[in-house]
Amino acid sequence: MKDKLKQLNEENRKLKTEIEELKKTVKELKTMYYELGNRFFNVDKVDKRDEFYKDAFDWYARAALNEDAYAYNMLGSMYRHGYYVKQDKDRALKNYKMAAKLGSVDAQYFLGFCHSNGGHLGDITCDVEKDQAESFKWYKMAAERGDVTAAYYIGVMYYEGSVVDQNLEEAEKWLTFACHGGHEGAKKYLNRINGIKTR
Repeated sequence: MKDKLKQLNEENRKLKTEIEELKKTVKELKTMYYELGNRFFNVDKVDKRDEFYKDAFDWYARAALNEDAYAYNMLGSMYRHGYYVKQDKDRALKNYKMAAKLGSVDAQYFLGFCHSNGGHLGDITCDVEKDQAESFKWYKMAAERGDVTAAYYIGVMYYEGSVVDQNLEEAEKWLTFACHGGHEGAKKYLNRINGIKTR
């Protein structure tokens, strides 16, 4: 009886190990969907561009089913620019929002920019109202995850006090981060803050 129990425990342990290995393999495959999308999206064969965009779109869509933030971001871009699919600002915006909620810094920055400019994106217009509070929310998410330009805008918003209450300490924190990241405009505001401090 003890030998049988020992054998069952050993088989159970092996089965658990195999299940963990399978889970790891599935996770790696899900990551590959996005990477395959990128490979097709970035092919340089101009004469077959639409064919490759179709494949990229299909792989991104598969990755998005697995809640891949970057895949949603690329789907947003494809709808925004009309790559393979018909240009559709509503679908673009939905995909960018999903990407941002799942943690895509690029999508968070993009939504901050979109709301800051009332949906005017240069190439197309999204159906969003100019909403500086919403812009601040998305920029702050991106800045907290390391986006230098978003940090600059957050710093300016704290400096000016137009969207949030003026807070020179927060402004200095974000502008210093942006400055260290190479944002040239941040220096101008840091100099202004230093001028206020020395009065």
